[in-house]
Amino acid sequence: MNNSVDSSDLAAPLTAQLKRRLWLWWGLALAWMGIIFYFSAQTNFDFVPEPWQVDPLSWAVHFTEYAVLAALLWQALRYTPRLDRRAAALAFVLAALYAISDEWHQSFVPGRYPDIRDVLVDVAGALTALLLLGRRP
Repeated sequence: MNNSVDSSDLAAPLTAQLKRRLWLWWGLALAWMGIIFYFSAQTNFDFVPEPWQVDPLSWAVHFTEYAVLAALLWQALRYTPRLDRRAAALAFVLAALYAISDEWHQSFVPGRYPDIRDVLVDVAGALTALLLLGRRP
């Protein structure tokens, strides 16, 4: 999978356009992380009364939000000098770490509880997005 934006960009200093794209993609990724954090901090946001129950809608939301996060991180990393060739792997690791930290954060929110199944769904969403992005021409 070739994640680099353009191989000639590696040797050249960042142009104004590349700097704007770098700021744009990192800004979008950080904003998306903020949105995830905001919803994670909402009390009684879980739709099932017991931690052992399964909520397919919640899993679909988790899958989608982390697929989007991984895609945004991948784009940001593609425009980051010296990280562009490892963008997919780094995006996956960052998304997975954020999923873990999100569940830990929920352990402090009244009415919420951490769930390893949510982390697994988050990681599956991130991996799916990155695999799909890697297959594009």
